[in-house]
Amino acid sequence: MGKEKLVQLLQHGSLDRETKLMIVDLFASGLDAELEVDIVQLLTDWDAADKSIDAVMTSKLDAVKAKYDAREAELDESSVDDIESAAEDISKEQKIAKIQADLGAL
Repeated sequence: MGKEKLVQLLQHGSLDRETKLMIVDLFASGLDAELEVDIVQLLTDWDAADKSIDAVMTSKLDAVKAKYDAREAELDESSVDDIESAAEDISKEQKIAKIQADLGAL
């Protein structure tokens, strides 16, 4: 792994600040090559796991949002149907009242 990638992982990775500083201190203290490779591998694996978790969570969030949007659309449709039905009922009642008034006037 190049130093640029290591720096990028330390700058933008999800590790907490103290852990990042500890890793920088370890590298500054002159690690042996094997331990250096192990730390770099740990950081790479950690980053890959974070990206995987982010992808799963994003997909689940998208699924929940899609269900919410679908349900909201159903409720909106249902509300429109209820309003139209109520308007029809009111119109019928008004027509009945008019007919009754016309019959009463005769």
